[in-house]
Amino acid sequence: MSIASRDDVLGGVYAAQGWEGRYRELMRLGRDLPALPEELYEYSCPVKGCESEVRLLLGITPEGGFWCWAHSEARIISGLIALLLGQVNGLSAAQVCGLHLEAEMEELGLMRHLSPSRGNGLKAIINAIQSHACCLSQQA
Repeated sequence: MSIASRDDVLGGVYAAQGWEGRYRELMRLGRDLPALPEELYEYSCPVKGCESEVRLLLGITPEGGFWCWAHSEARIISGLIALLLGQVNGLSAAQVCGLHLEAEMEELGLMRHLSPSRGNGLKAIINAIQSHACCLSQQA
């Protein structure tokens, strides 16, 4: 699975003009997010607290990097997922634990433009990713 790098993902969102531009960029990221292969779906876990179904598959690469694969049918949620994955994939699990992802979403102005249910869903996705990363870092 190939996810855009942190710089590519954040750069595109920061460069977008206004909320409508950022929304379009998130929709593009969601469209480009690789789908979770059907044969891996049964190994993924659902994220509770999301209006749209979101499934996560997480682990550590042989090189020791954290990776996450996620899926949602909702394109805006897929775009938010791509934004998150670009920030966490490849880091160590301990680094992912220490990120301030929710603050980054606030800085981008995303939280104030999302509906309350989408905002709560984004927080649930962030919490799930970081909780799993923290568990994985303690196992290492």
